[in-house]
Formats: sequence, C-alpha cells, structure tokens
Amino acid sequence: MTRLETVIKSSEMIRDVTALDCNVIICDSNANILHFIPAETFAVKCKVGNVASGGVIKECIATRKITKGIIPAKVYGLTLKSIIYPIIEQDGTLSGVIGTATSLKAQETLQNSAQAITATSQQMSATAEELANTSVKLAEKLEGIRNDSETALQEIVKNR
Repeated sequence: MTRLETVIKSSEMIRDVTALDCNVIICDSNANILHFIPAETFAVKCKVGNVASGGVIKECIATRKITKGIIPAKVYGLTLKSIIYPIIEQDGTLSGVIGTATSLKAQETLQNSAQAITATSQQMSATAEELANTSVKLAEKLEGIRNDSETALQEIVKNR
C-alpha cells in the first residue's frame, strides 16, 4: 500500500484527532482532489475530482515542504488557517498532499473580545483619572472653605 493510500484511509481519523474542528483534503501531485472529509462545524465547497485552486496546495506541491496559509473569508465566507503536508513515497516521489483547514472564527471572536476589554479598560482608566482630578479640585475648594470659616470665626471671636 502506498503512503498516499494510507493517508486516504486515515483521513477521517486525522480530522477527528485534531484538537480543533477542521476539514481534510487530499490531492494528487497535480492538485486533483482525491478525497475530502468535511469539518463538523463549517462547510466549504470542495468536490472530489476538481483541481484544488488553493495557492498553499500548489506551493506545497512545488516545494515539497509543509506550507501554511490563511484563506480569506471572501473565499468560503469565513477565515480559515490551512496547513498542507507533502506525501513522499518510499522511492522519494511526491504522490500528493494532505491538508487541513481550520476555522479562525473562535480566534477572531476572542481577539474582538480582547479589543473590547482593552477599550473599556482605557475608558475606565480615563474616568478614574478624571475623578481623581475632580477630587483634588474639590479637596482644594474644601480647604479654602475651611480656611475662610476659620478666618470668619476668628473675626467673630475678636469682634465680641
């Protein structure tokens, strides 16, 4: 059995043991899609028999090295991170590639939440600074009132 055949037989297991939900694509050395296992939480249009149009797949085939890339949301409606791995047979020939695509939705949600928390924190800091400045001014005015009260009291006592 070739490594390519072994990878095809193992593709569903590969998807299932990956920590994040992903799809798995297997192409031959000409980028023809041989096998595709969809993700469980998102869908992309990918059909066995078609030629993969992804630049990351073609780069992996050309370089015979692991390639990584981001698939922008305009392609499938959501941003995906893609990792493509070359399948090299025992005799050294490239028989194809296997790749995964993972949704970055959760990462984008966390990033947006972190930005919102940062903005809120900055607003709270500015408000606290404004309160501190107002407190200092209030303390100065109260000190002035106290001094004026003491002066008035001394004048009353002196004029008795």
